Amino acid sequence: MPRQTWSVRTLSGEVIHEEGEVIGAGQSRKPYDCFMAMFPMRQLALMVRLTSAKLQARDMRPTTGGEVLKFIGVTVLATRYEFGARADLWATRPHNRYLVAPAFGERTGMPRSRFDSLWSYLTFSEQSEGGRDSEESRWQLVDDFVSNINEHRSSRVCPSDRICVDESMCK
Repeated sequence: MPRQTWSVRTLSGEVIHEEGEVIGAGQSRKPYDCFMAMFPMRQLALMVRLTSAKLQARDMRPTTGGEVLKFIGVTVLATRYEFGARADLWATRPHNRYLVAPAFGERTGMPRSRFDSLWSYLTFSEQSEGGRDSEESRWQLVDDFVSNINEHRSSRVCPSDRICVDESMCK
């Protein structure tokens, strides 16, 4: 069955091909490299600026691009665990003697208090003052993010003429 193929041009001009993850003898791309090729730096800068403004308004230190990326990584890592409360992910003792404690603070270097602050104030898009509870104002929460992702993708992703059809797509 044919596979969908694509290529991405990174900011440095390097081209990443879907099936070309091996880049030399003993070298390969990490998932982080692929994420960074697809995540628009304009969006990261916007998220840092907007989130920092909200944090500083509450007398907290501003964030950085690295911290926002770490937050995204910790959020993705959390999907690999079953937990009742998010705070359980920072536990250093396991709930079951047969499992390893998640200990996110030690493993990721992000304290729970900082994760919670970013969770509360992370902002993806500019929003108009007023904050009415309308469909338009709710879309403003992600409009810039969607636009930046689409613009970045259209300028860097070159789809091929082949596509993979998975059996789950067919009745």
